[in-house]
Amino acid sequence: MSDALLAYATQRRASGRLRMILLARHINHTLGGGIVGPWDLAALDEPTLDAFEMMLTDLPQMQAGMDRIEAAKARIISGHPTYRKH
Repeated sequence: MSDALLAYATQRRASGRLRMILLARHINHTLGGGIVGPWDLAALDEPTLDAFEMMLTDLPQMQAGMDRIEAAKARIISGHPTYRKH
């Protein structure tokens, strides 16, 4: 289990039991309560599990990337000599 935790800490990806625990935790947080346990996830199809996992791992990275892009755009616009500063 220590190897799985290390892999999750460095790569933000989990497998096996750790994946199920993290997914159940994330699903419960997303849905606003204690809805599912790790043992319940076997009843969900892979596309549903993948969607929740993407929200857990990929979405924050995408949002951070978009934030960096928007900040760069704002710097470029505000530094442009013809940009009106009201």
